[in-house]
Amino acid sequence: MSKPPIQSNSNASSQSDTLEIEQTRLLYEHLPLSIVINLLLASILVYIQRSVIELAILVGWLISIFLVMFYRAALLTFRHHNKANNILSWKHYFRVGVFATGLTWGIGSIVLFPAGSMFHQVLLSFVVAGLAAGGITALAADRVSVLSFLSLVLIPLIARFLVEGNEISLSMGVMGAFFLIVISQNALRMGRTLQENIKLRIDAVAREQMLKRSEERLNQAQQTALLGSFDWNPASGELTWSDEHFRLWGLKPHVLTPSYTLFREAIHPEDIINVEEALQQALRGGGIYNCTHRVRWPNGSEHHIQGRGEIIVDDSGQIRMTGTVQDITAYKQVEEALQEGQRRLQELNQNLEQIVVERTSELRESEGRFRILFEQMAVGVAQIALTEGRFVRVNQKFADITGYTAAEILALDFQSLAHPADLKIALVNMERLGTGEIREFEMEKRLFHKDGRDIWIKLTVSPMCIWGAKPDHLILVIQDITRHKQAEEQVHELAFYDSLTRLPNRRLFLDRLQQAQIHSARQKTHCAILFIDLDNFKALNDTRGHDVGDLLLIEIARRLQSNVRNSDTVSRLGGDEFVVIIEGLSEDTVSAASQAKDIGEKLLASITQPFKLQEFEYHGSSSIGIRLFHADETRVDDLLKQADTAMYQAKAAGRNALCFFDPSMQIALERRITMAIELRQAIVRQQLRLHYQKQVNAEGTIVGAEVLLRWLHPHQGMISPMTFIPIAEETGLIVSLGKWVLQIACEQLKQWEQKPDTRNLQLAVNISARQFHQLNFVDEVLEVLQKSGADPHRLKLELTESLVLKDIDDSIQKMDVLCGAGIRFALDDFGTGYSSLAYLKRLPVEQIKIDRSFVRDISRDLSDEVIVRTIIVMSNTLGMKVIAEGVETEDQRDILARNGCYTYQGYLFGKPLPIEDFLKH
Repeated sequence: MSKPPIQSNSNASSQSDTLEIEQTRLLYEHLPLSIVINLLLASILVYIQRSVIELAILVGWLISIFLVMFYRAALLTFRHHNKANNILSWKHYFRVGVFATGLTWGIGSIVLFPAGSMFHQVLLSFVVAGLAAGGITALAADRVSVLSFLSLVLIPLIARFLVEGNEISLSMGVMGAFFLIVISQNALRMGRTLQENIKLRIDAVAREQMLKRSEERLNQAQQTALLGSFDWNPASGELTWSDEHFRLWGLKPHVLTPSYTLFREAIHPEDIINVEEALQQALRGGGIYNCTHRVRWPNGSEHHIQGRGEIIVDDSGQIRMTGTVQDITAYKQVEEALQEGQRRLQELNQNLEQIVVERTSELRESEGRFRILFEQMAVGVAQIALTEGRFVRVNQKFADITGYTAAEILALDFQSLAHPADLKIALVNMERLGTGEIREFEMEKRLFHKDGRDIWIKLTVSPMCIWGAKPDHLILVIQDITRHKQAEEQVHELAFYDSLTRLPNRRLFLDRLQQAQIHSARQKTHCAILFIDLDNFKALNDTRGHDVGDLLLIEIARRLQSNVRNSDTVSRLGGDEFVVIIEGLSEDTVSAASQAKDIGEKLLASITQPFKLQEFEYHGSSSIGIRLFHADETRVDDLLKQADTAMYQAKAAGRNALCFFDPSMQIALERRITMAIELRQAIVRQQLRLHYQKQVNAEGTIVGAEVLLRWLHPHQGMISPMTFIPIAEETGLIVSLGKWVLQIACEQLKQWEQKPDTRNLQLAVNISARQFHQLNFVDEVLEVLQKSGADPHRLKLELTESLVLKDIDDSIQKMDVLCGAGIRFALDDFGTGYSSLAYLKRLPVEQIKIDRSFVRDISRDLSDEVIVRTIIVMSNTLGMKVIAEGVETEDQRDILARNGCYTYQGYLFGKPLPIEDFLKH
C-alpha cells in the first residue's frame, strides 16, 4: 500500500506532534491485515486442537477472539470517519485493542495447551510464534504496543512449557524465552528505524517548502526585471520555464507543459532556421547561445525576443542549457525605423549626382526629416569617423545616456568613453566593418559616464556608405541597459548570496559542497566542513539591538574570509550560523584532521579579538564543529547535519571550543533535546522537588538548611542535577526554575516562623549566573519576599566567585540593595575559582563556604588542610563566617573544628531530604 505524503503543518506545536500523527497512521494502516491474520490463525488453531481440547473451551476462546477483533474493526471504522479527533486518544484506543488481543492469545496459550501431546504443543508454538513475528511489522511504530503484545502472547506459553516439567518442554520454554528476547530487540530496532525514516521525511518536506519559497522570490524578481529564464536538457527533452518566460510567450504560467515543440511552434516561421542553427552551434561546442527572433502570441501579435544561453555539464554528466529571454520589441522597432531611414538616405545619396538641381529642395526636406528622426530617436545615435574614431554627430539621447553635452562628446573619441575591459573586441569589429568583412555587429559593453560610474549599453554598429565607396563613417546606436544588468545581478544575488554579509547562502553553499566532493575524489585529498555558531549572540541582539547584531555578523564574515584561502568557501546559513569549506587537505586522515584543527583554532582566535561596534567594544567567542570528508562517501545533507552536531558538542564542552564529529554525538544531542523539552514541562507537571540538607553548629544543633533541586521523572526516576541543570542553563530555563525554587523556599520560611522549633532556621538558596544577571533580579527577589511574607533575615543567597566577578560593580550594586532589605549572602565553592582579596573585601558577603573538594581529603592530604586553614583565617580577618560542605566523617569535622570552622553540612549530619522527612529529623 502506498503511503500518503506527510503534510507539513505550520500550526503544529512541535515535531513530536507530527511524529505522533504519522506513527498512529502507520498503526491503523496495518490494522485490517492484522485483524484478518488473527482470525485466520485462531480458526486454524481451533481446528488443529479440536482432537485434544474440549469443544466448549475451543468455542469460548474463539468467540473471545472474534469479539476482540470486532472491537478493533469498529475502532478502525470510527477513526476513518473521525480523523480530526485527538491523536493520543486514538493511540490509546489502539493500545487497548492490542492489549486485549495479546491477553486473549496468552490465555489461549494456557487453555489450548495439550498436555502430553508434543505434536500439538509444537503446532501451538508455531502458530503463536508466527503471530508474534507478524505483530512486529504491524506494531513496530509504537514501542508500548509491540512490547506488551509480545509479552502477553509469548510469556504464558513459555510458562506453560516450563510447568510441563519434561526435558523437551523445558527446552521449548527456554527457546521460547530466547525467541521473546530476540524478537523484542528486533521490534525496538525496527521501531527506531521507522521513527528515523519519518523524521527524515518531515525534514525533506520542510526543505522542499524552503526551496519553493526561494523559487517564488526568484520568480518575483524576474517579473520585476522583465526577464524570463529557462533550463533545457537536449538529451531527454526536459524543459522548464520561469513564470516570466511563460508571459513573454503570451501564455499563463504553468497552463501548458514547456517543451521544445511548444517553443518551436511559437517562433516565427522565417526565424526557425536561425534559432535552430544557433542552438546546434552552441551544442556542438560553441558553448554560448545568443539569438534574436520573433515570437507569435496566441492572440496573433508578434514580439521580438533576445535569447541567451550557456551550455553546462551537471554532476551526472548530462549536458544542459540554461539562459534567459528578454522582450526587445520596442528596441527592434526603433532599430528598424533607423535602418529604414538610413536605407532611404543611401538611395537619395546614390541618385544625388544626377538630380542635384531638380531635387535640391526635396533633398533638403529629406535631410530635415532625417535630422528630426536623428535627434528625436528614443535610443542614442552617433556618427563617428572610422579612421580617427572621433565623434562627428550625436543626438541628444546619446548625450543624455553618457552624461555629457553634445559639444563635449564631439571633442572626444570612442576609446575615451569605452571601458577598457571590452574595448578591444569593439575595435576589432569596427575594423571588420571598414573592410566589409561584416555588415554590422552588436554587443553589450560598458561606457564611462561623465560622473565616473560605469553604465551598461547595448551597442549596434553599422557602416555609413556614400555612393558605393568604402565606408568612412560608422553609425553607433546605443541603448541604456544598466537597469536590466542590475536586475540580472539582483536575481543572481537573491538566488545565491546572503543579503547582509554578501556571503554565499545555503543554496550556493550546497552546490560548492558538491563540487568539493568531486574535487576531493579527483585529487585524492580530504576536505573539511567547519560549522561555526556564535556564542551568546542572542544576548547581544537583546541588549544592543539587531542593528548592532548585524554589524557583528558583517565583521565576522570579513574575519572568516580573511583567515582562509580564496579557494575556500565561507557561507552564512542564517542567523549567527556560518559554514566554511576547506579543500585540499592532506590525503592522510590524521594529517588532514590536524590541518583542519589548526584552521579552526585560527578562526576561534580571530573571533575572540575585540570588535568595535558603533561606540562600544564587544568581546565574543564561537563554537566550531568540524566534519572531515573524502569524495562522495556521505550525502551533502548528512555532512552538514553532522558538522552541526559537532558544533553543539563544542558548545556542551563550554563554548569557545571546537569538536570533531563523532556518530555518538547525534544520539547524545537527540537525548539532550528530548530532556530539554521534558524539563520545560516539569514545573507544570509538578515533577520537581525540593530537598533540604541540614546545616549544624559545633554542638550538632541545626541552624539552617540548604535547598537542593531534584527532578522526579515519571519514567526515568530521580534525575541528578548534574544532568539537567546544565541543560537548564543552556536553554535559559534556569531563570524560571530559580524563581520557582526561591518562591517555594520563602513560603517554607514563612511556615517555619509559625513554629518555635523552626522559626530561627535559615534557608540557603543557590542563585545561577543567568538568573543573577537578569536586569530585574533584585525586583524579582523583593517581590517574592513581599508576596510570601517571609523574614528576609532568614534567607541566604549563595553565589559563586565566577558569577560575582563577571561584572563586579553590577554585582556589588545588586547585593547592596538586597542586603539593605535584610537578605544575607554566602560565597559558594570558595577556593575553586580565581579568588581575589581585592574583590572579596568589597563584597557584602556574610559567609564563606569551603568547597567539598578541599574537605574530602583533608584527613589524608596535608596541603588540603593548609588551604582550609588559610581560608578560615582569611575569613575571620575579614569578619566573615565559615561553613564547610561535604563533611562525611568525624575526622573531617574534628580537623575543621581544630582549625576554627564550627558550622558544617554533609552526609555525616544528614542527606538531602524531602520537607516531610527533614522535619521528622
